[in-house]
Amino acid sequence: MAILRDSGKFSTKETQIIIFSGSTVLFRAIEEEDGFKFMTATAQEDSCDLQPFADQESLNQKSRSFFLEIDRAYTGKCDLKGRPYVEAFSF
Repeated sequence: MAILRDSGKFSTKETQIIIFSGSTVLFRAIEEEDGFKFMTATAQEDSCDLQPFADQESLNQKSRSFFLEIDRAYTGKCDLKGRPYVEAFSF
């Protein structure tokens, strides 16, 4: 079961949440003017032992498929350490 919780991963005053299951972070969401920006998680949560999904390519591929299925545009990006992730904006 997925759980939502506040996060402080990024230095921003905007609302941030993580979506995780067990000890695995799947997505991060950051509030923007028009809604939320969703990103597949690439790194552990700083304030606890939650780790990113082990198979990042699988998570990114399934996320791309999901966003296409619901007709939501997404972008492939890389984090500061060069790890690929998928980003989409709220519905």
